[in-house]
Amino acid sequence: MLIKLHGCRMSLRSTGTLAGLICALLVLLYSLDTATSGQYIRIAFGGVKETGFSRPVEEYISYLLKTDPRTAEFVDTSEADALFNKVRILCLILTTETNLHTRARAVNATWARRCNSHYFVLQTRDEKDDVIMTPYKETRNNLIYKVRHAMIHAYTNLMGTFDWVLKADDDTYVIMENLRFLLSNYEKDKPGYLGYHFNMYVENHGYMSGGAGYVMSVAALRQMVDYNLKNDACALTKTYLIPEVSEDFEIGKCLKIVGVPVLTTMDFLGRETFHPYPFEQYLLDFLPEYLYDWSNTRPQTGYNCCSPFSISFHYMKPESMLMMDHLLYRIHVHGRNTAGNQADKSIFRPGRVENMRKPKDVIDRLV
Repeated sequence: MLIKLHGCRMSLRSTGTLAGLICALLVLLYSLDTATSGQYIRIAFGGVKETGFSRPVEEYISYLLKTDPRTAEFVDTSEADALFNKVRILCLILTTETNLHTRARAVNATWARRCNSHYFVLQTRDEKDDVIMTPYKETRNNLIYKVRHAMIHAYTNLMGTFDWVLKADDDTYVIMENLRFLLSNYEKDKPGYLGYHFNMYVENHGYMSGGAGYVMSVAALRQMVDYNLKNDACALTKTYLIPEVSEDFEIGKCLKIVGVPVLTTMDFLGRETFHPYPFEQYLLDFLPEYLYDWSNTRPQTGYNCCSPFSISFHYMKPESMLMMDHLLYRIHVHGRNTAGNQADKSIFRPGRVENMRKPKDVIDRLV
């Protein structure tokens, strides 16, 4: 097995011991994951079983669930706390009953509780305060119906409690503080839609990767539900170009039809903040080839792969979520911080995405 370690070598030369430790752990995870053909793996702290967590991991998860996810030792959280109250985000997380005790539990113990409010969206008979129950069977083709159901539920029952809606999967990891930092550049009362931008099928608009998570303003949600979802005016697209029903494409298409613009999510150096694959695949340079054709902006790999204010990563197994969360929130580098004007709003390049290149494949009739 060959792994491209260029990104890790650069990190070791540039940032020292902590970066080296992270790289070593990521290589270990990737090596073990490859050896087990994508099954849940066992690593030093106990690992994950298909039916739930091993005892050490369960103890760690239980500890996290008892603590305040927004506080940490030796850290000034005043700026993050101010944005928490100013930029209110509702998180809608797709999951299934099969994943409730593994993926969803890891999400709930880490980033989900940093949302202003969050709900897991699934078909279940078990009523809970943090669950939106759907009547749809858990199939890939039904994902669009689950998302529509959740969006209509949010619009009907939760309006006034949030400014932005994030849709994510149960294998998405999101750094909520960075998402609020980005969204603070935009106005909630203006329609807008953002995430990892696929420039495919929908000319001059494209759509956002569902796995990396996508966000829409409350104004965009209102526009989509009022004009499309309530009246079923946004019928599914049937075309040979998309052999299965694609939830992220269908949502992007609906937003295009009702005139919701795509907003940029890149930092001032052109680095991505949303990522449809795990961090190590960007750092170690083994992204799938299709991504270079589909992405509106060519993906970068290695040392400069990702914005320092990155927001999301997809295909994150529970053990990888726990490790990343611990490294981000429970390990600190003395004397280094982003306080004050070092991390002001000029970090990002806010605005609409303009002058998009023509997609490789275009669907002429969206409905």
